[in-house]
Amino acid sequence: MSLLDNVTILGKDAVASSATSFNTIDLGSASNDLSVNRHGAGYLNVHVNSDMDDTATILSLYHGDAEASVNIAVAGTNITLTDIKAGAQYSIKLPAGLKRFVTVKCDTVNTGKLDAFIGVPLAQH
Repeated sequence: MSLLDNVTILGKDAVASSATSFNTIDLGSASNDLSVNRHGAGYLNVHVNSDMDDTATILSLYHGDAEASVNIAVAGTNITLTDIKAGAQYSIKLPAGLKRFVTVKCDTVNTGKLDAFIGVPLAQH
């Protein structure tokens, strides 16, 4: 388990259907490359807290230059959360060149809840 603070948490026990359940993180500057750092903390991590229903749901990382306009999908960061059981974990290495602000969004309604954060990769299972 990673040591986390509120600065790196995108969502804590967030409902997968609500974009407002997710926080926006300010990385401090544009063109961030979190994938290369001495702590290895350049990953988008998702931990499923309660079972996801069978609705086709995709969680994606988004970024933007201003907090009010974090609406550009980051290629290669989609996680399919359809019919996933509680306890599932996912880690995706963040690409270079992220804009200043990042968040995650789900494309459809799903009854499951999840944690999402930036950090070191979780053990997969």
